[in-house]
Amino acid sequence: MREELQLLGCEATEQESGIFRVAGLPFTTWLVETDIMAERDQPVLALVSRVFLNDGGRIIEELKRSGHLALLNYMLQQIQQFRTIGEGFAMQHGFSENLAEVEEELLTKVLAAVPPERLLRGLPPEERLRGLTPEELASALSDEDAARLRELIDQKRRR
Repeated sequence: MREELQLLGCEATEQESGIFRVAGLPFTTWLVETDIMAERDQPVLALVSRVFLNDGGRIIEELKRSGHLALLNYMLQQIQQFRTIGEGFAMQHGFSENLAEVEEELLTKVLAAVPPERLLRGLPPEERLRGLTPEELASALSDEDAARLRELIDQKRRR
């Protein structure tokens, strides 16, 4: 990075650990080392650091606690977009071999934070019930719902 800045006639001066002011451009530019920020418990910057690959679970939990669920969703979308674009594009980016693992962890944490009613919204009834045994379904019904279900089953039989 320093060599590239020198080629541009610029110089980076460290203001504090991991934060540099770049001089020599027609506008003020700051350079932030995300790995250092991640070590300083900055979860938003940690999300785009190499530290995330090694300690993603902790960072995801911290982002959820601090109200950054939308950012986690965005990151998941970006990973899915990498997959859609193709391996040739992803291989240009370092650490792309960890995308599947990161994607799975992000998806698990994001889905865990979404209320079940919202996850099921829009699914047809047969999809919502798939995987439930009749015993599990019956045990989840209130007495009123069970009585109503009996009525509906009787009506179906009469047709």
